[in-house]
Amino acid sequence: MDTSNVAAINETHGVAYGFEVWRGAGEDVRRGNCVASVTLGEDKPIATRMGPLLTGPEAIEMGTVAILRAEDYIYLYSAGGPSRLIITRVPATDDVFDASKYESLEYGTADVWAASIPEASNLKYGMATANHNGEFGCLVYGSVFYSNYFNKYVIICNIHMAATNMYISDTPYGPWSEEYGLLRGWTGYGSMVHPMYSPGGSHKEIYFSQGPNSVFNMFKVSFDYDLG
Repeated sequence: MDTSNVAAINETHGVAYGFEVWRGAGEDVRRGNCVASVTLGEDKPIATRMGPLLTGPEAIEMGTVAILRAEDYIYLYSAGGPSRLIITRVPATDDVFDASKYESLEYGTADVWAASIPEASNLKYGMATANHNGEFGCLVYGSVFYSNYFNKYVIICNIHMAATNMYISDTPYGPWSEEYGLLRGWTGYGSMVHPMYSPGGSHKEIYFSQGPNSVFNMFKVSFDYDLG
């Protein structure tokens, strides 16, 4: 059902995540997280599911906000925890296919990681934001990238059908700034940033697209920030 974006492992393949749900005539059955190896075919990417499920149904839905390759890790941003965003990482190797290789940032710490893929109900793990209520305005389907303009990492994400927000940080895992509101009252979701379209790769202007479930709408954000 819910899936992540794709992040590169090496020159031959990348990784993507999905949360498996079986749907039938009765109640939906949540199964758990699966992982796929993604390669480039002649005319489209090819995703090959690897091994059994990484987790059972009690786990967070891994990477459904975003995943990112940075600092030789794959970072997975998932909804949950006391701040509403949990970050998990794994070495950017074929370790991504081994559940025992994952670790998550403990909430309230700057850089303390514990071997874990957290359960959705676990409040031990999470990233920090300077937002006034200590929570991120994020649910599923966002983007994380490194901004050449801010020289920082950026999250753009949204609350379903209500608001789109931005946060910045010196590291892929925070602590993150307070919230910068980008859109309010616009009934879309799924904030997909396209930094490759920024003129000259400067990221002074960035483009992002959002649904709903028909056409995608493209937005441009132009920054005029005092970097001095």
